[in-house]
Amino acid sequence: MGRKNREFTARLAEKHSVRLTPQERHFTGRELGQSAVAYKLDAEGTRKLLKELSKEVGDLDSRKKTEKDA
Repeated sequence: MGRKNREFTARLAEKHSVRLTPQERHFTGRELGQSAVAYKLDAEGTRKLLKELSKEVGDLDSRKKTEKDA
């Protein structure tokens, strides 16, 4: 994970993390491994994450189009 992603993730965790319930921790641990999930995001944090991901996907799409045109 790059520096920019680590910083973004740390900010999300600091401002928008919500504790997992014991039941959520049990099910995620069983499916993904005990240390796979440390917290979940509140609604605002989820929106910020999805917004940032959509920007990155848009950037990738525009780069692909530029490479095709070259």
